[in-house]
Amino acid sequence: MQEYAKKPEYKNTIFIITGDHRLIPIAQKDKLCRFHVPLFMYSPMLKKAEKIKSISSHWDVTPSLVSFLMNNYKFNKLDKIAWMGDGLDTVRKFRNIHKIPLMRYKGSVNDYIYKNYMYSDGELYKINENFGIYKVNEAKLLKNRLRFVK
Repeated sequence: MQEYAKKPEYKNTIFIITGDHRLIPIAQKDKLCRFHVPLFMYSPMLKKAEKIKSISSHWDVTPSLVSFLMNNYKFNKLDKIAWMGDGLDTVRKFRNIHKIPLMRYKGSVNDYIYKNYMYSDGELYKINENFGIYKVNEAKLLKNRLRFVK
């Protein structure tokens, strides 16, 4: 970053720094923690730092960046898009407005986040504001579990 700061384009750059899923050999506290990765956005143009507790995924980064470019610069509107995200939720409090399928292993979607719930291997968990989970038995949601994937 210090070297890049010497370049003239630095002042107009947005840096996206994020992690990947936790490594499988590392012990995990629950089924959700491996998907809890940091996302930092930095730019010299930012006036202050913010901490956001709402849930978003990697899928939401690109739609947000493209929207920002279209609204603030001469960036042509895209006729077609290929991403599945809706954009980052920048509300500071804990909440989830996204439907997020989670892939533990290549080619297998076993987990799904809907509102403040995680559906995993036939079981339902509630996600708390510290991104921890606890098992719940909400019969109405479990009965209509196909609704999760629509």
